[in-house]
Amino acid sequence: MSAGYDHICGVKADGTVACWGFTRFGQATPPGGQFSAVSAGSGYSCGLKADGTVACWGNNDYGQATPPADLFSSVDAGDGYACGVKTDGAVACWGGNAYGIGSTTPPKGQVSALSAGTSHTCGLRTDGAVACWGPNGFGPATPPTGQFQSVSTGGGHACGVKMDGTVACWGYDGDGRASAPAGQFSSVSAGYGHTCGVRTDGTVACWGDNRQGQATPP
Repeated sequence: MSAGYDHICGVKADGTVACWGFTRFGQATPPGGQFSAVSAGSGYSCGLKADGTVACWGNNDYGQATPPADLFSSVDAGDGYACGVKTDGAVACWGGNAYGIGSTTPPKGQVSALSAGTSHTCGLRTDGAVACWGPNGFGPATPPTGQFQSVSTGGGHACGVKMDGTVACWGYDGDGRASAPAGQFSSVSAGYGHTCGVRTDGTVACWGDNRQGQATPP
């Protein structure tokens, strides 16, 4: 299941995709067929089909719903652009090139996973290092050194779980979205203005913008 800006999509047990929410551009009206994963973006969605190709639907103003005809192992929909990991480990991006400075221009090399944010993307390289690309005004495309287990990209910031279980964040931090608490985590997810992580004891910790209670987990 994937929650986007204005809609949600999920892969059902039979392999089909169901979406709900705002659908002005058709982002909540998925095509038929078998899928293994889905990612809901801002006004559009992309899904990884059972044959390894990617299908996208919804707003296509910047070409974000027109994926290349390659085989992929994963796909992630951002804000006006999308990126995917091809079966050879290389990254391909399509759609809007925010501010003209690289949202759809990934670095060369192999990655095992990636996360697309509002205008920048981070990928986990096969050696555990993180590489990011796109607008870098507040430093969201300049990750720290070291090895990571996972990475998640949000609104002007990104966070990752390091090999020792601690969380490191970078980028915009005016509301505390990049100020991770201490402790051990098993996963982390960066939203637009806040971040949440699952601690190794199973509890959830959130930080950053809390004006709608989004950083106050149950």
